[in-house]
Amino acid sequence: VMITEKDFRVIDFSGYLDQSEFHFNGFLRNFDLWLDDEKKGETYVEFDLESKKLKLDNLFAYGGENYVPEDYRHEEIDQLKFHGRTYLSFNQSKFMHADLELSNFTGKMKIHPLKFENFSTQIHLKPSSVNVKDFAGKMGHSDFKVNLHYNFNDNKPDRRNQFSIVSNRLNVDELTNYNPPPVTST
Repeated sequence: VMITEKDFRVIDFSGYLDQSEFHFNGFLRNFDLWLDDEKKGETYVEFDLESKKLKLDNLFAYGGENYVPEDYRHEEIDQLKFHGRTYLSFNQSKFMHADLELSNFTGKMKIHPLKFENFSTQIHLKPSSVNVKDFAGKMGHSDFKVNLHYNFNDNKPDRRNQFSIVSNRLNVDELTNYNPPPVTST
């Protein structure tokens, strides 16, 4: 861990969480904003996460409660790679907007036997709307690109909600295939 007046950097943080292995590098610019009573300004986060095996129930269970949707509770992702960066803006402790960029999300699920390849997107989030641009990647034999604009504010009729999906091949049978894990006796 390296800390300067405004920056916080995590280098080569590796380990195990139950049966999940991980390797993390991250950077937080203007981390002092998070320590102020009144948040004002911009902060930036960039990170890389890699894992040979990541078990979702190791990460999202706390106090006996599992927070993963039931079909994915026991899912494992092998050979996970994930790069992301986020810009956040605040004014008088009020969230103004966030820009999230995701690139190089890859991995292979075990229970839902699909491989994620080259997922990326740009997301712009404001209190009144979300805009998802070029959410694209390949799952199994399917590829797709999704764009979305959703307006949370009903008082602005000039902003229409929009959704589009483009695909060269969309194998719905493969995408919806689910084989439950074998029942084990306890």
